Amino acid sequence: AVLAAAGVSAPRAVVVAYSSATRRAETVARLRGEFPETPIYARAGGGPSGREAQDLEAAGATALVQEATEMGLGLAALVADDEGSAFDREAAAGAIFQADARRPRAAAGAPSGSSAAP
Repeated sequence: AVLAAAGVSAPRAVVVAYSSATRRAETVARLRGEFPETPIYARAGGGPSGREAQDLEAAGATALVQEATEMGLGLAALVADDEGSAFDREAAAGAIFQADARRPRAAAGAPSGSSAAP
């Protein structure tokens, strides 16, 4: 509705960054239906393999920016800079994604905080 009101009928890309996780997922799903070929980039809370990331990908997001991961990497870079140390952001991000991939995942339908066996 917002894009149509602005006269945009064929966006080259769309960014979804609402503060509400529910609103992000609903918006991505609606946009994917309206613009099946348009890249949709979305903000995701939680870790790299968190529930919201899975929901946004299932709704049709092309790529995600993990707010917790990016915030952590940004803070680490600031500390390294203040200390005069080198900081390899790509290596650190890779290590985070590898560690997250090894974590047990929540079981489908399980209450928050519980997890399934790896």
